[in-house]
Amino acid sequence: MNRIHRFALAGAAVAFAATGCAHNERRAAQADAERANQTGVVRIDQTIQKLCQAAPDRAPMFDFNSASLTTEARQSLDMVAYCLSDGPMKGKTLHIVGYTDPAGTESYNYELGYVRAGNVAKYLTNHGVKRSQLVVMTLGEEGASPDPERWPAERIVDLTMLD
Repeated sequence: MNRIHRFALAGAAVAFAATGCAHNERRAAQADAERANQTGVVRIDQTIQKLCQAAPDRAPMFDFNSASLTTEARQSLDMVAYCLSDGPMKGKTLHIVGYTDPAGTESYNYELGYVRAGNVAKYLTNHGVKRSQLVVMTLGEEGASPDPERWPAERIVDLTMLD
């Protein structure tokens, strides 16, 4: 477990350096998800949506205490997988970040966020994406709202293009 944590922390440092602080963007997207009354989402950034003609980022993703992909999430990820393996994003790198609500311990939520992001990566590699195209990390409950009514919107995985 310590190895996973160290890898994820190193990935977090690289991601922050590469992408900067996305806290305000995350809050805006969370508000959108809350308005949609969802249990969690896979958020596909607009660049990927445009290049891959992927559906808007409203596919339900994770239930409470779960890292299982829903049917809707798999359908959205199918478009992303095609786009990364044979489409306009072929050879590009995808950044996958898992988040949780703050209901559990910080260490548990950190692991759960990593498992969620890892399940997305596994799905994509099983559908033709090269593992070398994926950067997987977790931020756990970081930036999560203290309001339990907002927690369903925290159960997400963000997908963004790195290059």
